Amino acid sequence: MTRYQWLVFLAAWLGWGFDVFDGLLFNFVAPVCVPRLLGVPAGDPRVTAATGAITSTLLVGWATGGILFGFVTDWLGRSCTLLLSMLTYAGATAACALAPDVWVLAAFRFVAALGIGGEWAAGASLVAEIVPEQRRVAMGALLYTSAPACTEPAIRPHRVEAKWSVIGSGATSGAHVASCVGPGILTVTQYKVFNNSGALLSF
Repeated sequence: MTRYQWLVFLAAWLGWGFDVFDGLLFNFVAPVCVPRLLGVPAGDPRVTAATGAITSTLLVGWATGGILFGFVTDWLGRSCTLLLSMLTYAGATAACALAPDVWVLAAFRFVAALGIGGEWAAGASLVAEIVPEQRRVAMGALLYTSAPACTEPAIRPHRVEAKWSVIGSGATSGAHVASCVGPGILTVTQYKVFNNSGALLSF
């Protein structure tokens, strides 16, 4: 594999890892942040209801993002879409730390989910397109090893009580990755772009 192919794979690998990281982050801070945003005790039934609603918002946004960014792929190409989706979910997840109430938090989570769904579709299809055909299956499987690797930082709840908002700001890692690898991906144009509909590939 060439240096460019490895660069694309690394971008998709890190992108998917931070996808999972950002997706799970709320589950660990919800017991602290939701009661505070609602202004009620942790045992209040409204906390459970709000947590479930925000989690559902993530799932709906994830599916919607896969379709929406599929159309974006048709306009901008997979490389641009991959980077745009990473910036979307990283920025929206970081913005969750500034949410003044659960409604704004849910809105930010939905926007983050759009980016998560878009990155999964764009990253997986870009890797399948770029890597050599004989290594496509192996690299496709290796792509998903980033999930456990990048999830590990999210499963450390020992500091959540002190400053849950700081954890949300840590989601900007995805944006840093996009800014570092983006120029290297976007400046190389030697690979042809398939005419397949990105919207269909998102499924």
